[in-house]
Amino acid sequence: GRMQGLIRVAARSVMTAWHAVQTQSPPPRPEDAPQAHGTGPDPDRILIIGNGPAVGWGVRSHELALPGQLARELTRFTRRGVDVDLVLSPTNASVARLVMAVRPWRYDAVVVISGTDEAVRLVSPTAWRKTMSLLVEAFQRDSSTSTQIVVGGLSPIRSIPIFDSVLGSIADVHATMEKAAGVGNV
Repeated sequence: GRMQGLIRVAARSVMTAWHAVQTQSPPPRPEDAPQAHGTGPDPDRILIIGNGPAVGWGVRSHELALPGQLARELTRFTRRGVDVDLVLSPTNASVARLVMAVRPWRYDAVVVISGTDEAVRLVSPTAWRKTMSLLVEAFQRDSSTSTQIVVGGLSPIRSIPIFDSVLGSIADVHATMEKAAGVGNV
């Protein structure tokens, strides 16, 4: 009861401090415009919104990061053009607040990649589930009926270079427990 609550608060405090230190001098990330394009007729418009793997840690261009990879693969697959926009946001709650600002009705598909911050900060399953539900509901409400909404699964936290440590393992275990509790199933 009470002792578990104190341990959880202490663990969250440690993880929050660790997150702050790790993000002070992160590895390189893209510095160019947060967009990528695949050349071809009748381009599809794709929005990637979120954090974690969407950031592009370790590369200096969005063409080398997720937007560029997605644009190339979709163009190759569909033989049509693709315009990919990227909007980064650290938490599920902040993604949900951005929905109206990004005007999701303009896109053929929205790809949400989120949850890294929640895993690292050991956010409770209840709070995580609530913000994920609000995020998905906001996109469903503010997208056109033809917009496809894709919610990506949470990548292993240690796959992100700045979080590849023993404390990253704690965040990985927490994320796995959250998935088992149905957080990703909204």
